Amino acid sequence: MNLPFEIVKEICDYAGLCCYICEQQLYPWNMIANSKFLLCNKECYV
Repeated sequence: MNLPFEIVKEICDYAGLCCYICEQQLYPWNMIANSKFLLCNKECYV
């Protein structure tokens, strides 16, 4: 089942997912995760 883009964005906004280093808002399409941290897939992951 695929959720609409807007619903996924609202869920992430509500959950307050943010990058561990720069605190940028994260969504499934711009994050890298391991068992402890969520990172943005731009400058913080490199």
